[in-house]
Amino acid sequence: MLVPNAAFWRAVRKTRAPGLLAPILIAVPFFVVLAPQTQETPQSPKISVAVRLVRVSATVRDKHGRIVPTLNRDDFALYEDGHVETVNNFMSQSDLALTLGLVVQTGLGPRRKPALHNASAASYGFLDHMLRENKDSAFVIRFDQSVDLLQDSTSSRPKLQTALQMMQTADSDSKGLLGSTLLYDAICLASTALTKAPEGRRAIFVLSDGIDRGSKKTLEDAIAEAQRADVSVYSILVAENWPGPNGKKVLERISTETGGRLFNIAHGQNVTQVYAQAEEELRNEYLLGYTPTPADTGAGYHRIHLATVQKGLTVQTRDGYYSER
Repeated sequence: MLVPNAAFWRAVRKTRAPGLLAPILIAVPFFVVLAPQTQETPQSPKISVAVRLVRVSATVRDKHGRIVPTLNRDDFALYEDGHVETVNNFMSQSDLALTLGLVVQTGLGPRRKPALHNASAASYGFLDHMLRENKDSAFVIRFDQSVDLLQDSTSSRPKLQTALQMMQTADSDSKGLLGSTLLYDAICLASTALTKAPEGRRAIFVLSDGIDRGSKKTLEDAIAEAQRADVSVYSILVAENWPGPNGKKVLERISTETGGRLFNIAHGQNVTQVYAQAEEELRNEYLLGYTPTPADTGAGYHRIHLATVQKGLTVQTRDGYYSER
């Protein structure tokens, strides 16, 4: 067989080179066009706007002390830090869920034990009447030299009754006025518990002589925690104080600044009457909601003033609220 010599191959390369290079040069831009894109298309930045809705519950009474349940949105004037606010949401006699906290001072001494025992029976009757099945709930806390959650939030009447019975047993074993009385710590614990409650109406009933001894928290802490949790504190003064700290003024301040009310069973009212009045208020409240303007009012305490357009009416509501931003 004849083998082509070197001169032959040189002749072939000179002849075919232009034809081989042409398709290569054409194919390069073709592949560049079809190559997948490696750079991601930039996305528009997401804008998140937080809108704070402030809820205010209120009870309105006439000059005779009777509840006025027939007002509408336009009958109210609302201010925050002196600025007029627009009421966006308005409800009367709300059907929202109700969560109640019963906070009772034990160790009140022999003279006051009958009042506590009567209060226990009246408290169960109140809860039994107020709580709607599968909707409302309540919890029970006792305090003296310690603070104990006897029953977590529940709608079970047997569990609540057992807790109230345990409270009387704890009172019998307590050292009474010789020990500490952790009123402010108890209110803070109850308020913290209510922050975990479902959206709806929240209230604490405090049965106490109003004197705190030994709490880690202060009176200002107790009020602030209740306001942060959107809780109204209804105080029931079990007995007038001996010479010394004025427990009545303490309970009155807590109730006033949280939109609750002070009752004094030492002056003729019994606990059953107190609960009947409180139930009337809770069932005949107005709920108002608004978004503060400007939208960002900053962190800290903001004072609320709610009034009625009609003269001669008294509005019972909280003084303000705490914002985290």
